[in-house]
Amino acid sequence: MSTFNGIVPEFPEIRIDFFRNRATALACFLSHIHSDHLAGLESLRSPFVYCSAATREMLLRLERYPCRINYAKGILEARQQTYRHLARVLKPLPLETPTTIELRPGRSIRVTLFDANHCPGAVMFLIEGDGKTILYTGDLRCEPWFLNGLARNPLLIEYSCGLKALDTIYLDTSFIADVPFPSKAAGIVQLLRDVARYPDHTVFHIKAWTYGYEDVWIALSRALDSPIHVDDYKLRVYGALRVSSDQHLASCAAALMGHMCANTPHPGCLTSDPHVRLHSCDKGTMCAMATGPAVVSIQPIVARLANGEALAEQGVGGGGEDLEREAELNFSLEEDAAALMDLISRCESLDEAQRQGLKRTVVDIKEKGRGLSLNVAASSLGEGNGVRVETALSGLIPGSGRREPAASDKRTVGGLPSVIRFPYSRHSSYPELCQLIELFRPHDVWPCTVNIERWKTQDISIRSLFGKFCSDKQVFQHDLMMESMKSTSPSTQAADHGENCKRGREEMEDSLVSCHDSQETNASSSYEVSRNEAYQHMMANASDEDGIWRPISLLSTDGGHGVQHIFIFIFDVFVVVVVSSPSSPSPSSSASSSLCIMTALGYQVVHALTWAHVAGFCFLFILAAYVIDFLVLPRCPGQIPSFGYGHGFIAHLKNSFAHVTKHRVWMNDGYAEYGRKGLPFVVPAFLSEPAEVVLPRSMIGWLMEQPDTVVSAKMAHDNFLFSNYNFLNRRLIREEVTARIVTKFLPRHLATLVPAIDVEVQNASERALTRVNEHEWTSVNLWHLWLDIVPQVTNRMLVGEGMCRDEAFLASMVGFTNAVNRNCMIMRLFPRVLHPILGRLLAIPNWLYWRSAQKKLAPLIERRLADMEDDESSSSSPPPPEDFITWAIRLAKREDKPWLLDPSIISTCLLPVEFASIHTTVLTGHAWMLDMLSMPADEAAAAMELLTDEIKEHCPSPGVPWNKPGLQSLRRLDSSVRESQRLSNFSDTLVHRAVVSPQGLRHPDFDWTLPRGCILTVNTEGTHHDDLLFSDPLAYQPLRYARMREEGAEEEKAVVDEVNEKGGRAYTAQVNNPHTLGMVSTSDRHFAFGHGRHACPGRFFAAHELKLIMAHLLLNYDFRPIPQRPQSTWIGPTGIPPLGACIEVRRKKGSLSSLRKAEA
Repeated sequence: MSTFNGIVPEFPEIRIDFFRNRATALACFLSHIHSDHLAGLESLRSPFVYCSAATREMLLRLERYPCRINYAKGILEARQQTYRHLARVLKPLPLETPTTIELRPGRSIRVTLFDANHCPGAVMFLIEGDGKTILYTGDLRCEPWFLNGLARNPLLIEYSCGLKALDTIYLDTSFIADVPFPSKAAGIVQLLRDVARYPDHTVFHIKAWTYGYEDVWIALSRALDSPIHVDDYKLRVYGALRVSSDQHLASCAAALMGHMCANTPHPGCLTSDPHVRLHSCDKGTMCAMATGPAVVSIQPIVARLANGEALAEQGVGGGGEDLEREAELNFSLEEDAAALMDLISRCESLDEAQRQGLKRTVVDIKEKGRGLSLNVAASSLGEGNGVRVETALSGLIPGSGRREPAASDKRTVGGLPSVIRFPYSRHSSYPELCQLIELFRPHDVWPCTVNIERWKTQDISIRSLFGKFCSDKQVFQHDLMMESMKSTSPSTQAADHGENCKRGREEMEDSLVSCHDSQETNASSSYEVSRNEAYQHMMANASDEDGIWRPISLLSTDGGHGVQHIFIFIFDVFVVVVVSSPSSPSPSSSASSSLCIMTALGYQVVHALTWAHVAGFCFLFILAAYVIDFLVLPRCPGQIPSFGYGHGFIAHLKNSFAHVTKHRVWMNDGYAEYGRKGLPFVVPAFLSEPAEVVLPRSMIGWLMEQPDTVVSAKMAHDNFLFSNYNFLNRRLIREEVTARIVTKFLPRHLATLVPAIDVEVQNASERALTRVNEHEWTSVNLWHLWLDIVPQVTNRMLVGEGMCRDEAFLASMVGFTNAVNRNCMIMRLFPRVLHPILGRLLAIPNWLYWRSAQKKLAPLIERRLADMEDDESSSSSPPPPEDFITWAIRLAKREDKPWLLDPSIISTCLLPVEFASIHTTVLTGHAWMLDMLSMPADEAAAAMELLTDEIKEHCPSPGVPWNKPGLQSLRRLDSSVRESQRLSNFSDTLVHRAVVSPQGLRHPDFDWTLPRGCILTVNTEGTHHDDLLFSDPLAYQPLRYARMREEGAEEEKAVVDEVNEKGGRAYTAQVNNPHTLGMVSTSDRHFAFGHGRHACPGRFFAAHELKLIMAHLLLNYDFRPIPQRPQSTWIGPTGIPPLGACIEVRRKKGSLSSLRKAEA
């Protein structure tokens, strides 16, 4: 069990394998996941922790023994992964690849990782910098073949051949007795021979719950031709080593978890099926077969001594569960140590020598900060985690190692031992360590596992162990420390031996005193008490030892909270934590002086601050950021006419603010002056956004022909919506996962979804209008009406019947869409340099809404994953429901993307489609009803009667749901919606493309090139209201497109665009074609769903959804016309609908919904 304190004097800014009770380091390193190397890691708040990729992935999935046992028994509802919160802190480094890590400006080290032959992910660290080099071995098994590999390694060859010398090797000294260990291969051979003696039906249980025995599993599985049953927890941990079907993080991962070769899966040796011969399941959740009376146990040992005793590993890792954490003795209060001292004095079962040894051990525990193992498994503790005093104290008595008795005489039916013990050490023997030291011949060796009492009593030293293998320098720091300990009093003999070897401690203390003096000189003493109290409270809150939150106040002499006081407090905390830590390494005298000067200057600057200074700095910073944004914005060619106040920076600011109120005016004027003539024009955008080039209708065909490598709809949409921040997962956005799911699966399943959507429409509508009766008119807020119906109906397609009616889930999704809209408006107010910070802060509500929905979706998605896994193995299983979740799983499996099968990823895929479908559908339905009811009363009544008659003509019989052909027959209803989209669009521009080609975009008929980054758009407002394209364009005519489809309507045919003066190509659409006049059809005259190959892929579903809702409302309810249509409020290019508009509704007598309500 490691006793290393984490401090490396050659590089005092780093910590290795020990993270408790130490000052904040600049970098931390973790060699592997055994628990004696994780002390303090769970509560680490400091910088990155560097480790191997395998260690990182396994560590993130580790769970403490009681937590995983309770989860397996169903007591806990969710897994308690101990180190999951460190996902952003743990940084993987590649093996055998030198990596430079900058600790601070001007201070870097080079780190190289080498496999340690101990357990998956276990590594050694070669650290170089400032003319010093160390090798930290961690836990190591240095077999001859392994040593030969190190000697030939090109990254170590200059040290192994003597060209350079290591300053220190920090060595795994778990075993220093001169006892030879068999190699791992020899131990496995002995095990296989022993196992071969047993009958073929024998069941074996391998008692190797700790990590590092994977080769034993692989060899046994192959020899007996049987998989090995392990619990689900172990499968999850080892499964983390499999990045994909053909990529693994450890050499044993493919053999353990399986791999893919081409299209052929090859299973690994681990399985969750308990009906096998080999078992290594968790001792807390052992399966029935592993607990049978005839089961033979297989237990690894380190070696077998000459007297037949088995030598087991010391401490954690000696056959016990690493994450179970053997019971340790530690103290949080001085009173605890005093009480234990008194208990030891009164314990009659101990002699005087044992009492004195125990007291020295207690002092050691108290002063060094590392708990001492009791050699008692945590799972064996009694009620309330109790253990007998004698048992605990006996575990503290120093010893040389744990020895187990010879194999039991208990026999199985065949007369063979019931326990097979085989030698298999994961640590190096003393002869192997000597060979390692002789290979590198370092200047010094520091032992990482030390029993201080044994080393003192047996006069063990580094000189006696390894002195003859080291270089000519024969001064060993650990020996000096041990000599000093022998001359001290008993109460301090067991002090932390790592602390005693720190070089230059006195110089560091002197520099700290001088630095404190400079603080006292430059800081106002009147605030010292309050600052110290606040600092103490802050540190107590951070440690959270007693669970009490202490308020932090910043008091001043005048009772105010001046800005200088706040910054003084922040500066104090920085100085105390970073500079004045008592355990910080000693810098040079020049560095100490520099720190003092910086501290003094810092206090002078802080004392001069006022709120005016802070406000002025913020203003200048933001102004400078706007200037930089202005300078890097793409410039539109001067040949293209533009609106606004000019082209300079001041004019840009004026244009930005005018953009809020004049954008619609500019669009209409530009369309009248340039668009009708076939000419483009430029409309200014807001602050840090590029101006928009508005193309005429004659150029739309040319724009649609451009490849995505030249102009990108995706980039334009992502920039407009700030997708990287709002939708929480950049990879999903980058790979367009949501759009591909909708495009691939929704159209082919749309017909089968219509009946289910019809049922949901009836349920949602009746729930939204439950207080409406047939006797009187009831005032209803129109926006709330549609917002109550659309999310439920839309989510029937997305998440299925049960979840789409969950009000909390629907509220989360509506809240998310509102948050996206709000965030987009706020982000446009700030310069781009603030977007990475501001975007993440603004996305916190988005994350909370998603998190709330994820809690409800996770069980549903996990069940669906399991069901679809069963479907593949059983042809008789019923097919899964056709919804977005099923489609996402299918896409992931077809494209071999296992990362997409994570329930949290699938639920995140929902977010873009929730945003795209909810508010756009609500806006369309809201505008349609306002347009319909604001016509003259007699015209409105006649129009609704015509629509109702059409619906009655094509609606199915009572009890029979609508189908796709029936909805397609509702041409008048379709026409009324398309006409509302034309008249009452909610944006001036609905088609956007961003120029992405580095060469820009050049029009073949004009002498200009649009640079990369320019935004191209189409004038929706002008086109939809053009009197050359539509008769009486500002009037709502619900049957306009129905007449064109049914009668031909020659007067409504499109006027062919005239070729403009510069020879622009004409682009025309056959507007009399009935196939181009439906709600979902796009053309150069109708942009409600965009246009071209990037038009909205969900518009077919939206059309059916709208028709079903409208048909149900018109069949079952009467609506009173309103005298005048409430107008939208325009902010820039976006129209905000009249959210407070109300209408009067009455349930129709004899309607189906009325009869249902009467029955209820």
